[in-house]
Amino acid sequence: METRIQDYLDIFCLEKLKRQNETEVLGKSIIDYTNQDPSPSFNNILALKLLKEEGETEAANSLVQKMEKSGGSGNLVNQWVIATYKNDQAKVNDLEKGFAKNNYFLIAKKISELK
Repeated sequence: METRIQDYLDIFCLEKLKRQNETEVLGKSIIDYTNQDPSPSFNNILALKLLKEEGETEAANSLVQKMEKSGGSGNLVNQWVIATYKNDQAKVNDLEKGFAKNNYFLIAKKISELK
């Protein structure tokens, strides 16, 4: 079952409660799930964000390559996830215009902006 959003919100709350020692398992589950199923999903940004925060650039780049192979870099969801990870603001802004009415995108975007 897909629980990356819930797990990410749990991490956010635990960190605010100064209980960082309880977040490792949740972060690992988000990253593991994304590695096992890198198909196009807005939630993939959560795994990339965690890897980036941990300084795991090589693992993040490997995951980006999996996403490109899984759904193809032509997929707009993948393009947004990758552009967001790479901080390509021009591309992000352009892609977000097409997602403006997608509630799932809006939720994933807001959650990825936490911290």
